[in-house]
Amino acid sequence: MGFLLVMIYVIPMGFQDNFLIFTLLRYAFSLSAFLYLMKDPHIPFLSLLLFILFLAKLLFYQEIGLDYLYLGLLFVIYQNWLEELPRNLEDVFKVISWLFILMTFGQTILSFDLPLTINSTIPDRNYTGYFIGFLAIQAYYQAKRRCWLLFLLGILTYSRLFLLSLLVFFLFEGLRLLSRQRSLADYFAPLFYWPFQLLSGLVFYLYRYLFNQIDYTYQYQQGLSRFTSLLDASNDLRSQVAIMGLESINPVTFFLGLPEGSFAGLKAFAGKTLYPHHTLLVLHVKFGLLTAIFYGIAFLAPFKGKLNQKFPFLAWLVMYQIFLGPSIFYGIELLLTVLVVRSITSSKEVL
Repeated sequence: MGFLLVMIYVIPMGFQDNFLIFTLLRYAFSLSAFLYLMKDPHIPFLSLLLFILFLAKLLFYQEIGLDYLYLGLLFVIYQNWLEELPRNLEDVFKVISWLFILMTFGQTILSFDLPLTINSTIPDRNYTGYFIGFLAIQAYYQAKRRCWLLFLLGILTYSRLFLLSLLVFFLFEGLRLLSRQRSLADYFAPLFYWPFQLLSGLVFYLYRYLFNQIDYTYQYQQGLSRFTSLLDASNDLRSQVAIMGLESINPVTFFLGLPEGSFAGLKAFAGKTLYPHHTLLVLHVKFGLLTAIFYGIAFLAPFKGKLNQKFPFLAWLVMYQIFLGPSIFYGIELLLTVLVVRSITSSKEVL
């Protein structure tokens, strides 16, 4: 069931939006997960916490927060996967990878406009690059040649975040290969993770402070020009919305998040409805900062033991968490993470 859900979500959303079957499959998962929970009522702490917060939100906000139940069900699957995964991981990744390659390659070919320009028309290029990265890194650690095709496809999305995250990944991978004899202690993962999450808030404020006087004319950058423009309206909007998320933290929202539809970013920009592009901040807005903190703790669970081998992947994930925040995919991030980590630790030494 969990593998089916992962396969659904790694298919580009721009492709899924054209077919009702994918929406129906997600609803089918939710029902199946609930029936699974009734059969095996082993409930992780975070799932229980989310259920309590679901009741609290119903009481205080008079809202039925179905997202609480959905994420709680995902944590049940996640906990089971942490304890035991099937042995045929490589076959699963092979099917997912080639499915994704075919769909993304088809979209990319249609985007070429030679000889003058190369424009990308891939929908959700950042999310597409995000899922390509999961598949590429898994294939890289398994020494599969398809990893280079996946890395190339990721670059062809023209996602600036994909390129930046890829550079970070190979920077730490290079350091790992140069220091084979030194091992990172397990406590280094949270020491790296939490300070970077906090520093990202300062980055958003700094961006707004330094570039507040720039007259941004909103123009969605296309093709190769995306790699040469960091000071644009898109990044300015992200910084503003992230700051709105930070400034919405108070004793009530710490536990319950914000009432549905009340977040300032949904109303501040004409024609746009924006949540923070930051995993922990969007979790705070929707569920409360308490849930976001426990999510971060749960997210780090697969990185215990053999941290050297996993650290470049962790650094790659952190880049996406603080600059994209895969909002509607937060639960899927956990499932994909544990899949890739288990694949990394079961692989032979790379290079």
